[in-house]
Amino acid sequence: MLPTMSARVPARLGLFVASLAVALIGAELLLRVTAPDDGGGDDFTFEPTALSLVTEQGRFRRHPVRVFELAPGWSFAPDHLGRYALGDWPFRGPPPEPAPEDLLRVIVVGDSCIYGVAVDAAHTIPARLSDALDARGLGPDRVRVLALGVPGYSTIQQRTLLEEALGQLSPDAIVLYPAAWNDQAPNLWKDDLTLYRARVNPSLLDRAKASSRLVSTLAGRVPRPDPDVLIEAWGRGEPILGTRLSESALDTSLVALIGRAATAGVPAVVVVPGHPPGTVADHPRTVADRDRVRRIARQFGVPLVDTPALLDAAPGPPERYFADFVHPSPEGATLIADATADTLAPLLAAAHPATTRAPPPLAIAGVAPGMASTLGDARLTVSLDGWRSSDPLPTVLVGHAPLLDLRAEGDGLLTGLLVANAAGAQDIVVSTNAAVAVARDALLRVEPALSIIGGQAPALRFTSRPGDRCTVFISPTRAAAPSWSNRGACWLGGEDWIELPVTLIASADGRAEEPVPPALLGDGPPVYVQGIALPPGDPDALAHAARWTPLLVVRGAH
Repeated sequence: MLPTMSARVPARLGLFVASLAVALIGAELLLRVTAPDDGGGDDFTFEPTALSLVTEQGRFRRHPVRVFELAPGWSFAPDHLGRYALGDWPFRGPPPEPAPEDLLRVIVVGDSCIYGVAVDAAHTIPARLSDALDARGLGPDRVRVLALGVPGYSTIQQRTLLEEALGQLSPDAIVLYPAAWNDQAPNLWKDDLTLYRARVNPSLLDRAKASSRLVSTLAGRVPRPDPDVLIEAWGRGEPILGTRLSESALDTSLVALIGRAATAGVPAVVVVPGHPPGTVADHPRTVADRDRVRRIARQFGVPLVDTPALLDAAPGPPERYFADFVHPSPEGATLIADATADTLAPLLAAAHPATTRAPPPLAIAGVAPGMASTLGDARLTVSLDGWRSSDPLPTVLVGHAPLLDLRAEGDGLLTGLLVANAAGAQDIVVSTNAAVAVARDALLRVEPALSIIGGQAPALRFTSRPGDRCTVFISPTRAAAPSWSNRGACWLGGEDWIELPVTLIASADGRAEEPVPPALLGDGPPVYVQGIALPPGDPDALAHAARWTPLLVVRGAH
């Protein structure tokens, strides 16, 4: 007997539903494989004038509330760690563990100014703060300074990060560096308050978009305005989509951030951000924002470090204290860190008086080699007394940067890779759950350099590691203050640089020499010379790994 029409309808409906479900599942799987994961258009878009880092190389990953965070394990390239390389801890600088129970923790919460854009790990504000506390009797065997700085973070993201840190790290002191730049930067899509609310209290559509690429594609892929147009309008003081946080939203966020620090039950210090004169002139809201920081910190009775006042009293042009439009240079970081330590050290000492300690059951017996290039990537061997290979791996810090790819090579013997870092003598700090050992000035970091070798046939010499290369530039003028970038400090002034038609590649003895170019000979005025040094490999692929050599001043005939 043939099925009736009424019987065929449910069957056809069921077949249709099943087919639709299969099609939807297929579309979802296809999108997961082929479509870019842009969060349906809701995620933060990096503001290029505020973030000069290479974001497309996996330096960041998503965070469920803070939108994004630094990605653990990131390095510049497979064969070159660079200065920003990370271990398992998703922040730049020392991790919180392992550490003895009585090791104090100071958290420094901020954005790229705390992260340290354009400077080495040893030259960041948190690293300089650790040095300044050390000079005041609170050394690395007593205090660990944790750098909770993420490029691009607004005050809302810093507030969320502070809450996480209070719950997970149990800090003994807090330093805040809020409202330096990102809050007043142009909104390129949705403002930070909207993004935050969508994460802490998502709608049904938000939940569906977060879990399904298909829903995200259908509901969220709205064309975005051209970022260049948005930034240009913002530069005129007419942000088309507003700023990442409106002035009223920033006021509320600062109350939440500073108020939470004030009620955390531990010493807290707020650093009022500073800016070079050009930034103040071009972006007047930065001045209004730092006025808010002052007012709200005083409202809660939190001690202030007033960077603009420090700059007014500091010698030399204010530009010398900045790497660019907002990020502190090494000199700026030192200025801020010293003033912060002056305020923080007495508070820490009062809350945690020094006690007599037994000798630590851990000691650094040796370090090899004793000298390494600032370009990094060398494997360092650290010999320890009081540690066995069966014990958990410790943390090894060199110039405030973790030693990466740490390996146990036997009882009391560790090896690891050095990241690129500043020149000079650097302390090595080893930390286990039982003790902290410190070896002062145990490693000398040497930077690639240019020099003139005299004699009947003067030569331009490049000294570095075998295989390193150097491009040479000369200028008749020297800048009053260096211009900073991810390559470090450039002192060449004016716009009339000359690139010499030679590339110096260090041989097996770590040297390369070429006859001195005619431009560097004679009795004329001084000529200023700098090189860009690169590790071995493809120069184009390693462009961001380059470092300026120290300035060479060539005077008169040779």
